[in-house]
Amino acid sequence: MLTHFYDKMEDLFFNIRPYFDSEIQPMFSAILSNSEIMNSASVVVPQPAIADFVQNHKQINSKEEFQVRYMMPMLENLFKIKHATISFSGIENIEQPCIFLSNHRDIITDSAFLQYVLVKNHLHTSEIAIGNNLVAAEWMLTLMRINKSFIVYRNLLKGEQVSAFIELSAYIRHTITEKNESIWIAHRQGRAKDSNDFTQPSLLKMFALNGEGSLVNNLKQLKISPLTISYEYDPCDFLKAKEFQQLRDNENFQKNNLDDVVSMQTGALGFTGKIHYAFSPCINTELDKIESLKLPRNEEVNSIAEFIDRQIHQSYKIYPSNCIAFDKLHGEEQFINFYSKNDLEKFENYIENQISKIDLENPDRDFCRKKILEMYSNPLKNYLLANGQ
Repeated sequence: MLTHFYDKMEDLFFNIRPYFDSEIQPMFSAILSNSEIMNSASVVVPQPAIADFVQNHKQINSKEEFQVRYMMPMLENLFKIKHATISFSGIENIEQPCIFLSNHRDIITDSAFLQYVLVKNHLHTSEIAIGNNLVAAEWMLTLMRINKSFIVYRNLLKGEQVSAFIELSAYIRHTITEKNESIWIAHRQGRAKDSNDFTQPSLLKMFALNGEGSLVNNLKQLKISPLTISYEYDPCDFLKAKEFQQLRDNENFQKNNLDDVVSMQTGALGFTGKIHYAFSPCINTELDKIESLKLPRNEEVNSIAEFIDRQIHQSYKIYPSNCIAFDKLHGEEQFINFYSKNDLEKFENYIENQISKIDLENPDRDFCRKKILEMYSNPLKNYLLANGQ
């Protein structure tokens, strides 16, 4: 009877939730009959895994089983394509279920590689928040919902935003407190294209919309755990620099859906080098301290956001690319002992190669170079400030 009640509860979230385990078999049949999906899968999924799925998909009874059996080989193959290596720290800080609240670098790989880290450490995969603006085709939505993604609606009219936020807040609370599933969500809407990572207080207010306690008590029930994702190289850096120039040259510039598709493809397949996931403890102890100060609501929310930011900034993995960018941007050699001559030459060649990919009619190379250097230096700048250096 209780299970039936939860099924009815979940129906309230039909438009945003992942598929139930009981719903995935029809979706598998839809995938197998869609040549576009199968052709796209062949780019990143090893052929033995595809063959196994074709032959044995009827044996799969849950989304998590699907992820472990088929998505893990895909991610391992993606590491080879991207020449990426994954490291992590702070695994002992993870207490599931929780909200992994992280900075945001890449549309797909941030959350995808998190699932790899969780599985490798014998932990449950998380649900993933994905903006509806990133769903370019119905088949992409199908795959995302099989992979435990839920939809966050963007670009809504003002009247629609309030009801969408209420629904999203209720779903997040339901997922953590009733389904006992963790969630990954970025700490702000969209990526910080200059890598200057700061949490949006409005996101925390949305989290707390649903619940019967104070703002802090509502947040405590969600077990927010900051997560820091650090990339040695960002394959989308030239696309972000291009957008910075477009915004500079045309204040009315707006991206289209094709731009997001290009960013997803570039981020998924492009070179990244090293990627590090640093897990910080749940913030509940700090929430109690902040609540005891009895601050006005906006100050309270801002204080919580600032604490999350310090946790994220203190945990950056600093690479030679960050140190070189900082020194070149500021015209000094403050961090010269943290990189070699070979590191410097490699980074300079990389930057010039990325700038050459900017397909504008009149690319401003100096402007774009500066923007890319800012992307790599900002994590180091914020790391130094957060650690009192």
